[in-house]
Amino acid sequence: MFRKSLTALVTAGLLATLSLLASAYFTAQATVTSNTFTTGTLDLTAMPATTALTFTNMAPGDRVTAPITVTNAGSLPLRYAMTSSTVNGEFDLSGQILVYIKTAVTQCTNEGFAQSGTMLNWISLNLISLGDPSPEQQDGDRLLAPGAQEVLCFSAYLPSETDNLFLNLATTATFTFQAEQVANNP
Repeated sequence: MFRKSLTALVTAGLLATLSLLASAYFTAQATVTSNTFTTGTLDLTAMPATTALTFTNMAPGDRVTAPITVTNAGSLPLRYAMTSSTVNGEFDLSGQILVYIKTAVTQCTNEGFAQSGTMLNWISLNLISLGDPSPEQQDGDRLLAPGAQEVLCFSAYLPSETDNLFLNLATTATFTFQAEQVANNP
């Protein structure tokens, strides 16, 4: 019995070896090299970077208007938001000054501001913002394609009814622009 099993096992092994030797296959191989992956860039600039709006000796009823150009200098579409922060003395002058922001203003001057453009927001200097810097799409966020720019026309106004509590005061505002990618970001 052992001999029959051994003979059967040897025969099966020989048949398997012969079948491998008897079959011939042609083969070929191709190689694809230099598969490169790069990430895009997210680069937001705002110009001028300092002192966009300045007014010395402002009196009730005065207005100052100036542009800030926001540019997508990166390779990815982006959306941005803007917030402001202020530094004040004893009285909150930044809460008294009203700021208006428009786009598509033909001439971003005191005279030109009223003539054209689309109002984006208006509120006191200490609260002015565009959109929301929180992640994902928020109301008021602004979209910019790669290489695109948007001119925001800012107009700051000290209301005519401003009283002596705001005499000889100063405030400084910082506008912070924050961007995030649009792709794969709801």
